[in-house]
Amino acid sequence: PHLRDLLGQRPKAARALLVELAEPAATEHFERLLELGQQLRPLGVMLGLEHAGAGLAQVERLYQAGLDYVKLDASVLLGVAGDAGRAAFVRGMVIMLRSLALKVYGEGVVDAMDAQALWDCELDGLTGPWVTAAPR
Repeated sequence: PHLRDLLGQRPKAARALLVELAEPAATEHFERLLELGQQLRPLGVMLGLEHAGAGLAQVERLYQAGLDYVKLDASVLLGVAGDAGRAAFVRGMVIMLRSLALKVYGEGVVDAMDAQALWDCELDGLTGPWVTAAPR
C-alpha cells in the first residue's frame, strides 16, 4: 500500500515506471504477482517478467497476471541461429505470449547471427552485449 500511495501522488512518475520480476514470481508466487498487478497497473506502472523460459508454460493462469511484457532469458536464446529446435521453441513462446497481448523481448543477445534469428522469430526487442556494442 505504501508504494501505491506514493505512486498515486506522482502519476507522471508512475506512468514512467517499469517493474520487472523474475519468472519465479509467476511460477511460485502467482497470487502475489496478481496482487501487485492489481495495485500498480491502474496507476500506469508497466509490469513485466524477466529471465523467462520454459517455466512459463507451467503457469496456467498467465493470462490473468496483468503483465505488459516478458523478457525471454538468454539461456533460452543462446545459439538460436544454429539450432532449429531452439528457434521453434522461441517462435512458439512468442506466439503464446502474443496471444495474451504481451510484448516479447530477448535478453542477453551476444552476436549478430542470434540477433537476426530472434528478429526472424518476431521478438519486439533485444537486450544484451550485442545490442549495446558500438554501432555495426
